[in-house]
Amino acid sequence: MALVACSPAASSTLLPPTLAVRALSMSVPARIPAGVPLTVVVQATPAAAIGSILLTAQGTFGLLPQQQPLVAGQATFTFVQIHTQFAGTVQLRASVAGVEVSSSVTIAPGPAVDPVLPLVGPRSIVADGNHWTMAVTTPRDALDNPVAEDTLVTLQIQHPITTVQSLGEGIARIETRTRNLLSWARIYSRTRAGQMLIAATADYGHSPERSVLAVPGIPVSFRLTADRFSVPADGRQLVRLQSDQITDRFGNVLLDGTSVMVLATMLPDEQRSLPATTIDGRIYTALQAPSQPGTMTVQAWIAGVASQPLQLEFTPGPAVQPILVTSQKAANGVVLRAGPLVGQLGQFIPNGAAVTFALRAPDGSVETFHASADYGYAEIALRQRALLAGVYHVTVTTGTGRGTVSFDVPAAAE
Repeated sequence: MALVACSPAASSTLLPPTLAVRALSMSVPARIPAGVPLTVVVQATPAAAIGSILLTAQGTFGLLPQQQPLVAGQATFTFVQIHTQFAGTVQLRASVAGVEVSSSVTIAPGPAVDPVLPLVGPRSIVADGNHWTMAVTTPRDALDNPVAEDTLVTLQIQHPITTVQSLGEGIARIETRTRNLLSWARIYSRTRAGQMLIAATADYGHSPERSVLAVPGIPVSFRLTADRFSVPADGRQLVRLQSDQITDRFGNVLLDGTSVMVLATMLPDEQRSLPATTIDGRIYTALQAPSQPGTMTVQAWIAGVASQPLQLEFTPGPAVQPILVTSQKAANGVVLRAGPLVGQLGQFIPNGAAVTFALRAPDGSVETFHASADYGYAEIALRQRALLAGVYHVTVTTGTGRGTVSFDVPAAAE
C-alpha cells in the first residue's frame, strides 16, 4: 500500500482550527489486476477533522467523481468491476476545503485467453526460402484488454513436406513478444510448394488455424513436343502440342491454370498466338495446319522463361494447284465438278477429303458448299430456281489446292 501525504494549500476559515483539515493522505495499491474491485482510503489530519472528501478518478473509463464524509478522520471509496475492468493508469485526486492529495494506480491486464486471432498475409508466397508472410496477433485477456507488454506469443508452422520426410521435419516454431499491444513475426517459406498451416498461442489462449500457400517459383527451361512433326498444309488438320512437366528449380510442379503464351511463326508473315494454361504442370494445346506449306516454329513462354523451339513441317497437300473446275448445265440447274484432285506425287487425294466450293452470286453475296472427294473428284449440284440471273464466280479449295470457274445464269423468259 502506498501512503501519500500533502500539506494544505490554504487554511480553512470556515471551521474552528481544531476541526479544520490540515493535511490529507491517500492509501491506494500501486497496481491491481483488471476486474478486481479497488478500495481507496483517504485519511485526514487531524483525525477529529470534519468535512466531505471529493475524490475524482480519471482513467480509461473516463472521469468518475465520488464524495464521502469524513468518519473518524477518514473516507473510504470503492470502485467496482465495471470501473476496473479496463487496463491502464487511473489518476486519483482527493480534495476538501482547499486541501488536496493525488496518487495513481495501474490496472494491469490479465493473461491471454481464447481466442488469439492471428492476421496473416500475404496468403501466397513463393516456395524459395526467401519470400515471407507476416503473422500479427493482438492477444487479449478475459476482459478484452490487450495483454501486457512483452507477453510471449508462440507461432507454430507446419511447412509442406516431401513424401520421404516425417511430419516433424516440417514443423517450425517462432517466439515473439508483444510490443505496443501486438506481436508480429515474419514466416519464411521453405523450398517445398504446398499449404503452410499456422497457429498461435499466448498464455492460456489458442488460435484458429491459418493457411498460406507456398507456390512454385519461376520455371526452369522446358520442351514442347507434338504428336506429328510433318502434316499436310490443308488448313484443317490439328497438331496436338504438349510440354514435358514444368517445374521450378526446386522441383515444384507449376500450379494448374498458370498462364502460358504460345507463339507459332512461319515465314514470311504468318504468326499465331495460341491460348494455353497448365494442367498437372504441362501445357496442352492444338495447332491448326496452315493453308500454305512451309516450316513453322512453335515456342512457349511462362513468366519470361521460353521453351526450346519446336519445328513442324507442313507439306503441300492433300491437293496441289491447279484444280480444274468445270460447270455443266443440267435439266434443273448447274453441276460444278472439281478434279482431278491430286497430291504431290500425282495420286488422288484420300476419299472423303473435304472440298469447299465458294459461290459468289451476281449480287455479291457468297455462299459456301462442302463436298467430299471420291476417287479424285468432287461435285455439287445447284438448282436453277435458287439461282439469280447473272454471272457466278466459283472458287474451289481443298488443302493447298485451288481452282476457279465462272458460269452465267440467263434471265428467266417472260
